[in-house]
Amino acid sequence: MGRRLPCLYRRADRDEFVRTSPDEVRDLRARSGDRPWAIAVGGSGRGQDAEAEREHIRSVAEAGADWRVEWVPPASRDAMRTAVARGLLA
Repeated sequence: MGRRLPCLYRRADRDEFVRTSPDEVRDLRARSGDRPWAIAVGGSGRGQDAEAEREHIRSVAEAGADWRVEWVPPASRDAMRTAVARGLLA
């Protein structure tokens, strides 16, 4: 099996998604030591403010995150294909 991919999701006390902060990414990167783990963050859908999403992506990447996961909710085939076809938010 290849590299281990720990996926970070902040635990919230409620049913709402809470983003992983750059400080949390830095902390995990420091605690992982010299182990070759990739760090993945995200897990929510794309927010309404594209520039705020881009800034968060940049900040967690600079902090050491390797991957960002964007959730696409189950829907019709066409709706899901449209969501995938729009591509990455960069």
